[in-house]
Amino acid sequence: MDNLRSYFNALPQPCREAFLRQIGTTEGYIRKVMSTGGIGPKLAIAIERATLGAVRREELRPDIFGDASPSESAKNPPSLPTSTQPPSPGRPA
Repeated sequence: MDNLRSYFNALPQPCREAFLRQIGTTEGYIRKVMSTGGIGPKLAIAIERATLGAVRREELRPDIFGDASPSESAKNPPSLPTSTQPPSPGRPA
């Protein structure tokens, strides 16, 4: 929750208002959940999307989304998507 608090408090007021609109809540409510830790899973996802991953859902709700520790991320890096397009003629696959 500290990461969310730091992120939110660093936003200038116009950006803060835009952020709150994007996640669909009020400043009073976000401050309440930052102090109590009672953030819902939908709001956690909205925050992750609005912050472009700077605040991760796993940090906000590890009980639902799992551990966000860097060691876990390093152990299980995301896999790269494979191409579904056939190779171009004359080019090896």
